[in-house]
Amino acid sequence: GGIYGGELLGHQCCGGVEILPYAQSVLKQRQKDGWMPEFPIFGDICSLNGSDFKGQFDVLCGGFPCQAFSTAAHGKNIKEKNLWGEMLRFARESEAPIVFAENVVLRAIDKAKDDLEEIGYKVVRCRLSCSDIGADHQRNRFWLLAVKDQNIFEKIAKHLTSLPVLKGNYWATDIEKVGENIEVEGNNRRKQLLGVGNAQSPFVVASVFRILVNRMINDEINKNE
Repeated sequence: GGIYGGELLGHQCCGGVEILPYAQSVLKQRQKDGWMPEFPIFGDICSLNGSDFKGQFDVLCGGFPCQAFSTAAHGKNIKEKNLWGEMLRFARESEAPIVFAENVVLRAIDKAKDDLEEIGYKVVRCRLSCSDIGADHQRNRFWLLAVKDQNIFEKIAKHLTSLPVLKGNYWATDIEKVGENIEVEGNNRRKQLLGVGNAQSPFVVASVFRILVNRMINDEINKNE
């Protein structure tokens, strides 16, 4: 959902990080069938050195794993799956110009905000859910946008002003026909659900990115008045 949301904004994905082999196979299949552009897919974020990617991207995007925070765990949250520290390390090593992140609870985003501000980023955040844009389910999410390179931010902000208003027609294709002739690894329902993950709507991703860019601009205007 994050990758497709970026495409709605005219962004080009230049790399992905996914540790699960089946979920990787889903991304590769979407590339093969033409629904997603080709980009390299890396495995474990813990094994990546951000310095190797310095200057190769404008926006570091991540929905860092929610298992450490989600209320769906009913108190059985898995601290070891909190990978925010690894995303922060990558941002620092790569000198990421902009960081765009989401999680299911505010305290996770507040922690990310504090950490990014400590290393020199200007940060804005908000909540936006699928239900806020007309979906029949909630999918509550908290988001942040952190900026360190003002020149790249201004380039992106200028591009966004040239875009039309987002408008989506849901289920334009008969839902019963979606997925026909698409090769998948077996018919394992559990693997398929794991591959989808707690997927995000591309329209929410694109909308919240624009909201946060505007909020960042307004904050700068108010600060200078």
